[in-house]
Amino acid sequence: NNGMKPTLNQTPSQKSLHLIIGRPRRLVPGIQNPVKPIRPVPYPSDLVKSVEGFQIEDGEPISDDHDIALVMQDFNFLPCFEERIYPYHHSNFIGESPVFGVVIVSILWETIVDLMQPKKSKNRKNQEISTSPRSSRRTPRKKSIDRPLLSSDDFDVMGNSKRKGKPHKIRRFGTMTSHRLKKNLYRSDSSSPKTSKKFSLENIFVSEEKDESEEKDSPDTKTRKNTVILEGLVRGPVGDIWVRFPHSFTTGHIKEKQLIKSFKQMGDVYRDTNFKQISTGDIDQDIIEFERTLFQHHYKFGVLYCKEGQYQENEMYSNSEASEDLQEFLEFLGDTIELNGWEYYNAGLDTSASCSDGTHSIFSTYENGNDYFEIMYHVSTMLRHSEADNQQIGKKRHIGNNVVVIVFHESNMPFDPKVISSHFNHVFFVIKKIKSDPESKTMYRLWTTSKSGVGEHLPLLRKSRIFEKDEEFKRYLQCKMINAERASYSSKGFATAMMITRKGLLGQIYEIHDKKHVH
Repeated sequence: NNGMKPTLNQTPSQKSLHLIIGRPRRLVPGIQNPVKPIRPVPYPSDLVKSVEGFQIEDGEPISDDHDIALVMQDFNFLPCFEERIYPYHHSNFIGESPVFGVVIVSILWETIVDLMQPKKSKNRKNQEISTSPRSSRRTPRKKSIDRPLLSSDDFDVMGNSKRKGKPHKIRRFGTMTSHRLKKNLYRSDSSSPKTSKKFSLENIFVSEEKDESEEKDSPDTKTRKNTVILEGLVRGPVGDIWVRFPHSFTTGHIKEKQLIKSFKQMGDVYRDTNFKQISTGDIDQDIIEFERTLFQHHYKFGVLYCKEGQYQENEMYSNSEASEDLQEFLEFLGDTIELNGWEYYNAGLDTSASCSDGTHSIFSTYENGNDYFEIMYHVSTMLRHSEADNQQIGKKRHIGNNVVVIVFHESNMPFDPKVISSHFNHVFFVIKKIKSDPESKTMYRLWTTSKSGVGEHLPLLRKSRIFEKDEEFKRYLQCKMINAERASYSSKGFATAMMITRKGLLGQIYEIHDKKHVH
């Protein structure tokens, strides 16, 4: 999750599980957070016409010199299995729900969030009495302060403390202190009476192997119940969700089959689903391939040129030559590449010797952390132009099938998204160059309008909507366009198609592993 810690203001309910499209990966069940709608602009725009069925994005109320965070949004898809689950000890379960269809649950063993206080020993009923040296009055011993229990935020994966300032006071949980709980995560001292060969829940909590020095202290250890909060990834046709749920067990060996029972007790969503445990070695690669299929690293965006005095769609598509301002903007967007023999992402353009879609195009790349994207632009003035075709069907075949379209605006009339006939275009980025002194820096104004139902896509617009032509604005524009396309997949126009695609891919995994041996 880009290194971000969860910031939750309320305790998650353990009795409900909400599957909501657009849930960020850091949220937990019980906190409803659907796709955040776009905040509409409260005043008219001189670049974009306000029409029914479209929403114009309002600017963020911050100063222009404020740093803008380029955050990649996940919406209803969490591509985190390969990074957050696969390298660690986990269990995979697959089942077919009568309501949602095929569901895959991957439970992560190593994420320990909390440890409930054990049952008090019978010996604690009779508290020791201390006598004050200055008084003969016998007073009971003061009770210890009820400090908060340790959580996963206090330790990293290796068990090292992340708390700053005063160290956490050691607190005893039955036969095991919180200090020993942290220390025993990766224990390799062969001279110790208790040696852990590998990391697992059996080695963290008090199992049948106990320290000889502490075995006599708690006779009720074998019957005591412990509870941990486990985390897991639930993947179904509707979307993905990162869940946290409690799991209780007695000291001794922990059976993996009991994990799915604890998960099903969260609510009635999957209570009737018959889950089967699949060997991790068999299904892990299929889940990783599922993520790579749905998580796109290639994007195609349209660039439509609107000259001065133009208003209708066919007028914009009929432009065959770019102005000096448009040519400057295209050079800013990316590199001009020759399509003949192009070996990288081509976005459906003809790269053979015939070059039926034109001879050149604009190509760019974008990096955000570990994510690497390739972007191809379908430019209306660079696509093959036909003098005999007034509607320019060849151009519309590419630009009309793009989710996000840039409209380079030079007209004196505001852009009307209703004049675009394509049902596939969902978000329009209307960009206009600000006329200024030739010796000064080039500045652009940016407005965005999208179809109703498209969620908010980061980063938000500045209040002034004015950007300087530099590398920072280029990365800002790339990040916002990628998030805008992802946000569109949760809208009414794409949600059904995405659900059918996910259902088909999950069904293939279920058919393969349902016939294999299960535990």
